[in-house]
Amino acid sequence: MDTIEKIKEIIVEYDLRNKTRIPSMVYRRQYLFYKLKQLGLRLRDIAEMFDMNHCSILYGMNRHMMWSKSKDQMYLNVIAPIMKELGDEQPYE
Repeated sequence: MDTIEKIKEIIVEYDLRNKTRIPSMVYRRQYLFYKLKQLGLRLRDIAEMFDMNHCSILYGMNRHMMWSKSKDQMYLNVIAPIMKELGDEQPYE
């Protein structure tokens, strides 16, 4: 199974198309936005996967970079299980 298909399963598993603003859900989405962009998907394609617009995806990717670079422990703890599922060691490059 390729990484994009695995991410699609994670989106369903964690119900990440849900528009909730619960921090744990938001953090997972933001990490996956960044990961999908790193895999070469366009903002519009990522937005369709989450039923959002491309501006929300761009904003979420920027938030991911901010939380990752500041090594925010709450953020890193929430995304750790997804990172492990995807075989990532670092939340950003």
